[in-house]
Amino acid sequence: MMTQMADKHYTFKQCLSCDSVFLKHPVDQGQIDQYYPSWYLPYRGADAWGKYSIIVKATESIQDKKRVKRCLKFFDKKKKINVLDVGCGKPSFLAQLDKKTNWNLTGIDFKITNWQQNQAYKNVELIDGELENISFDKKFDLITMWHYLEHDYHPDKTLARIKDLLNPGGIVIIEVPNYQSLTQKWQKEYWEGWHTPRHTVLYHPNSWSTLFDNAGILL
Repeated sequence: MMTQMADKHYTFKQCLSCDSVFLKHPVDQGQIDQYYPSWYLPYRGADAWGKYSIIVKATESIQDKKRVKRCLKFFDKKKKINVLDVGCGKPSFLAQLDKKTNWNLTGIDFKITNWQQNQAYKNVELIDGELENISFDKKFDLITMWHYLEHDYHPDKTLARIKDLLNPGGIVIIEVPNYQSLTQKWQKEYWEGWHTPRHTVLYHPNSWSTLFDNAGILL
């Protein structure tokens, strides 16, 4: 599948073994930050959508509540557990989780921008940096990655790091785009999930066992 961004074309190639698709010529990792400027929409929030902001806020709220509900299936909301959200962007999910639980919440992204000063996130520890370069003084009972892994240049190293940060019996929740979705079939090369060149891999379920087995994480 070929997609276009500005004056550049990007091509995804499908692996015949695991069925995931990989960006054929990804941007050098040392230069990828130029594709995450301060005006990158996930960093700016719903207000960046102008007259559509009400719709975006409503959609964002519904999505965050679904994610919170998923997390509450595994842990008592009154119990003190440690939660890490990797690639948190605008940490609205963590804000929703803070309203519903008594958990210790941490979010990490390599560009947190100005969310640390926002009172909505006063009970959330926000860390600006790369997961591989951050030292934590605690381990975590729940680690979430909402649409993060498809951006990752070294998912094997990331998952190994996640395994090291996880308490015994801990849970990892990962959400990624589905390149075989009905939306993709309808939008084709214009599907937002291609998101080139920020998305380097779009995963197929056949790839999970290899990824997680190598990291020592049980599916």
